[in-house]
Amino acid sequence: MEQHKILLKLNEGEIFFFQYKTERYWFINNANTRGHFLLHYNGVYPECEPEPWKKLLQSGDYQEFETWEELLQNGIVGEKTILALWDEIKGSLTKLKMSAEQLQKNVATKRCDMNYEELEERLAWGEELSFEHRDIRYWMSHNAEGHYLTCCGGETQQFKTWQEMLQNGKIDGMTILELWDEIKGSI
Repeated sequence: MEQHKILLKLNEGEIFFFQYKTERYWFINNANTRGHFLLHYNGVYPECEPEPWKKLLQSGDYQEFETWEELLQNGIVGEKTILALWDEIKGSLTKLKMSAEQLQKNVATKRCDMNYEELEERLAWGEELSFEHRDIRYWMSHNAEGHYLTCCGGETQQFKTWQEMLQNGKIDGMTILELWDEIKGSI
């Protein structure tokens, strides 16, 4: 249960998601309410929203707990607790590498210190990332059906793999690699 111990050390505002069967679930540690949520929501992280965690809670069925320990012991997916399902879900567990608040702060300050190889590595881990191009937010996400390049409030392109998304996904007729120097500061 090594990964279980990591979950118990989450910082305020951090978010994880995982797949169980064909459904996506989210763990949210909300710094504002001090609540811990287990949310059933198949969509992508609504990063374009001013308070994305609120949008998640409005969009799906959720259970609320006072502590992470309580969530892990009593949170129900299907008919089993998270702890009972742990071996089945731990392989799909993905942490948004920063809290929702940090994500918004980074968007505002356009902070980025990754190179293109790190982008590939982070997508391979299953991380979902967003960036800005010409004052429009884009989101790279995935679920059981595929990988997506989404223009917030606009078109979504679907691909089988993250590699295919990077090779064939187009924004203004250009790939992510072709746009890299322009967009890397907004990831």
